Amino acid sequence: MNFLRQSTPIQSINTGINTGIITPCIQATPIIPSPIRRNHGVTLVELLVVLAVISILIKLSIPSYLNFISKQKISAAETDLVSMAMNMENYLLNHTYYPIPSSSTPSNAVVTSSNITGVSNIQAVLPGWVPAQSADFTYYVWAVDNTVTPPTYTVSASGVSTSVGGSSCILSLNSSNVKSITSCKGVSSW
Repeated sequence: MNFLRQSTPIQSINTGINTGIITPCIQATPIIPSPIRRNHGVTLVELLVVLAVISILIKLSIPSYLNFISKQKISAAETDLVSMAMNMENYLLNHTYYPIPSSSTPSNAVVTSSNITGVSNIQAVLPGWVPAQSADFTYYVWAVDNTVTPPTYTVSASGVSTSVGGSSCILSLNSSNVKSITSCKGVSSW
């Protein structure tokens, strides 16, 4: 489609005769529509705004996520202790006493009085127990007393990872099903 517009008089018609008279000439010039400006990308300002929003969302969500992970690790350790207590009770039913360190305890076992420390040492005595959180906690069977009726024990888990509160995080469960928790990150009871 060709659009025409009338232009302002700008020059005279040269007739070949120099009369000195300037006659205005009307020229027809085509109108070209201006191209529509298309935005094929994003501006730097738009990109910076998006990056700012994303960084704010990340900054707000990371502490919540880390707290969630800590609580899950502590919850898994609690489950490990309950499982260990069930294995202790099963051992009592099969042997009429709770396991204590003896000559069958591996020679590399860390044993103090009636304590059994470490996953491999506990598994030597309670082969059915498999912990889920051995990377973040050290497990103990301690205060086993088979001389009283009924026999007693306490199982515990001490944190080794800073994500659960470090060594100040201690979970314990005894033969009377009394549970305690000390200084575990974000968890005050179980």
